[in-house]
Amino acid sequence: MSKTDFHIIPPRSLDYIHHGAPKPVAQMTVDEIPPVAISWGRTTVFKTGSWRNVTPHYVRRLPPCRAGCPVGNDVEGWLEAVGNRDWVEAVRLLIDEQPLPSVCGRVCYHPCETACNRGQFDGAVSIRAVERFLGDRAARLGVLPASRTGKGSSSGRILVVGSGPSGLAAAWTLARLGHRVEVMERAQLPGGLLRYGIPAYRLPRDVLDRELARLSRIGVTFRRGTALLVDGCLADLRHDYDAVYLAPGAAGHRSSGISGAPDGMVVGAIEFLKNVSDGTPPLPSPSLEGGDVSLSNSLINKKIVVIGGGNSAIDAARSALRLGADVTILYRRTRAEMPAYEDEVEAALVEGVNVDFLVSPVRIVENAPPLGSPPVERGGMGKFNLQCIRNRLGRPDDSGRRRPEPVSGSEFTVQVDYVVDAVGEYPDPAQLTPDGDEQSALAAVDIWGRTGIDGIWVGGDFSGADRTVAHAIGAGKRSAVAIDMVLNGRFDPSADGLLLGFDRSITVGRYLEGDLTAGYDNPEPVEVSDLNLAYHSHSPRTRLNEASPERRTGDFAEIAQDWRVRSVIREASRCFHCGTCDSCGNCHIFCPDGAVVRDPVTMELSINLDYCKGCGVCASECPRAAIEMWK
Repeated sequence: MSKTDFHIIPPRSLDYIHHGAPKPVAQMTVDEIPPVAISWGRTTVFKTGSWRNVTPHYVRRLPPCRAGCPVGNDVEGWLEAVGNRDWVEAVRLLIDEQPLPSVCGRVCYHPCETACNRGQFDGAVSIRAVERFLGDRAARLGVLPASRTGKGSSSGRILVVGSGPSGLAAAWTLARLGHRVEVMERAQLPGGLLRYGIPAYRLPRDVLDRELARLSRIGVTFRRGTALLVDGCLADLRHDYDAVYLAPGAAGHRSSGISGAPDGMVVGAIEFLKNVSDGTPPLPSPSLEGGDVSLSNSLINKKIVVIGGGNSAIDAARSALRLGADVTILYRRTRAEMPAYEDEVEAALVEGVNVDFLVSPVRIVENAPPLGSPPVERGGMGKFNLQCIRNRLGRPDDSGRRRPEPVSGSEFTVQVDYVVDAVGEYPDPAQLTPDGDEQSALAAVDIWGRTGIDGIWVGGDFSGADRTVAHAIGAGKRSAVAIDMVLNGRFDPSADGLLLGFDRSITVGRYLEGDLTAGYDNPEPVEVSDLNLAYHSHSPRTRLNEASPERRTGDFAEIAQDWRVRSVIREASRCFHCGTCDSCGNCHIFCPDGAVVRDPVTMELSINLDYCKGCGVCASECPRAAIEMWK
């Protein structure tokens, strides 16, 4: 290559060179400019990459939505697929990690949305609503998740006790891994808490049945109306099964300690909700004008007091309201301390449930009618008053919440027909085994759900995690993978490469493929400060439409209305795709050295380090924190 390939000397400049420099002038024409070097070749001959001390790298970082999901959903992945209108991929990514998408799309308290970085910009993405849409589509199309088809894995016979969310998740995972799974359920229909503890206006029964049908199609068998009866010890079950997963739910009921209540006047919230789900009157009641008492008219004009502030209390109160009762919730702390989901509390208030905060019940006393008046017939019981006392908040207790302390002289009474006790439930090992030593051993010794009894695993309410549907599913998935690893002789309790996020959720999809890592280059969740928000435009959050309070309190029909496709696509398109390159091209545009190149076929971006000086412009201009500078 000759020198003229790199520069050219203007004709007038040659005269300057040959005959001497011109006289100084204030201005020069273009032809009078002194000789300069002008490149006619490519800058690729100048490999400037040797100047750097740091290099940019495309990385896959953990999105905060997935970090916050106890189930382990690949939220960012299926939101991107929806935004691209790739419904097949979106459904595949969802059911690869989520055994109950239509259920969680309705009842999960969506910690993914709480973690969503867009919440600090203009409103979190409505992830739960998109999940609901995809779950319903997968159920209607009969889509099944991928299952193990390779060789070299042992197939075992597994017993799962309890068909609540944790038991179903464990059965779903184990069946996909090629095991023969039996689910034992003492009720006549499977579903556990999902069927008997969550009202139909939140979770329609046909939706749950579609989810259960998917489990049956992948090989899970259900033994209904069968309780676990252990005459000897749980370890004896190992004679018939290779492993046992116990997820019977919280059967123990805590009492609020109300004194003076006649038989039948106080009922636990779970029993109340189960009766409603079964379609039977939830509380004892006389016939109405000689007619039969049905579920729909069993509580008309009754005064119901619900004690407690959790989700069971809210569900029981809203259910009683739909049956015609006048409902009041008494909670001993303030609204800020209520463990119930905020959305559910707000819905209860909108519907007409009364809530009296900083109140504790004391005793029930009979309210005798005035002299000379006939007794009030009420199933053998007269009218009653519930004596209460007001509280103030003191120092925090073991739960971290401020302890309610009674205020002297603040006693008052509330007229009441029935009391629903919703103080709380707890897991009771005595329901599983009469052996005291085994009862003590039925506690999870690690995050995998192992117990002190060989071959026995626990999950759900017994796992010690937060008692939510999402946490129960996450526990079931973890234990199922651990059981599979044990049966195949490769379990290492310290090998947690598959676990990710705040709740250590597991990636079953990658485990099925033989990959024992979670698949992220950087497992630390992306924070909003890592993003370049200048490239994101504001767009309001889309919400599900709901029936009006007047219409929805008349029956148990589902409150939330289905989204249209365009609403789903619009909402999914609001995702920031934190920590994931979507080939937007900002790095390519702003690189001053042309070091970022795009493949003309795949359109993927890469960095040619021969020309990168390590300036970091690409990383700073990336809207999604998908580029990191490494030394």
